[in-house]
Amino acid sequence: MIQTNYQRRITVALLRNVYHLQKLLEKELKNLKKFFQNLKEVLQSIQIQLRRSIKKQKVKINNFKQKILNF
Repeated sequence: MIQTNYQRRITVALLRNVYHLQKLLEKELKNLKKFFQNLKEVLQSIQIQLRRSIKKQKVKINNFKQKILNF
């Protein structure tokens, strides 16, 4: 199939655009991976803090129950 010069220029421009879009998407994917990794770490930290807080509250409740029972 014979391409005209105009068709060739359009094809090259489209290929260049696809290449740049691919590079942008790769960069965004990398940023999203970093974002979700950071989010995972933050959520794990919150989970640990909540577990500690729950344990402390359980101890306080048990201590209060003991005070009431000993009263």
